[in-house]
Amino acid sequence: MAPNQTTLARLQTISGLALTTLLVLTSALAFLTYPSPSVLSNPNPHAALNVSGVEVLLGRNRWHMDRRQQEFLEVRFEGGVDLTGKTDLASFLPESLSGGHQDATRDQTQGKSAGRSLWNWNTKQVFLWLEVEWRDYPKEVEQGQGVGEGRLNRAVVWDRIVRRREDARVVLNGRNKYGVRAEGGKWSKIPSATFTLRWNIMPHVGLLAYGHEASTGSVQIPARVVELDEEEMENRETVWDMPY
Repeated sequence: MAPNQTTLARLQTISGLALTTLLVLTSALAFLTYPSPSVLSNPNPHAALNVSGVEVLLGRNRWHMDRRQQEFLEVRFEGGVDLTGKTDLASFLPESLSGGHQDATRDQTQGKSAGRSLWNWNTKQVFLWLEVEWRDYPKEVEQGQGVGEGRLNRAVVWDRIVRRREDARVVLNGRNKYGVRAEGGKWSKIPSATFTLRWNIMPHVGLLAYGHEASTGSVQIPARVVELDEEEMENRETVWDMPY
């Protein structure tokens, strides 16, 4: 029997052809289902975000070796996002949204029925998170002795993993899930911050895709610091899952 007609040679030929076909198919699927540049760069009209309150809290944390008093940022936010891109956002926002911002949110999204979807048959899950971004400045800039843009900082204040299309309409109404500290432990020297709702698509096959849904613009950080006692700080820590 010729060498190329043995059982082992035939198995190698078949497995090589199968692997090549599988590689081509998965590459084509990953390319065809990857979000377009317009989806990645343009915010979805079916998203609304409002930061209804920002507070600077002074206290000691019990989950860190540093027992000095530090300043923590507490954020209250509301809004909603439709990751399917098919529903008018105002149609599923609850009437219980506090702070009197519900009407404004409905006005911003009313009539925007044409959207885009982050969900297709190749989507395994979508990671959704609320990010705070701020800049801190060297002492020379703070004292007016220099000019600079400051160092950019980012931290996650809330997140959620969406695993099903049925759960892709998310209502935002609460406060930060994680405790957020500025480097150096001082928020009082930081004038403002920006809050952005971002997403990350994890496909069954292909590359991760990142984008954003909505942004608040600049939100003022209050100069007033609220001091908490040990019991109040412990109650806040039961809400915050982990420190930043």
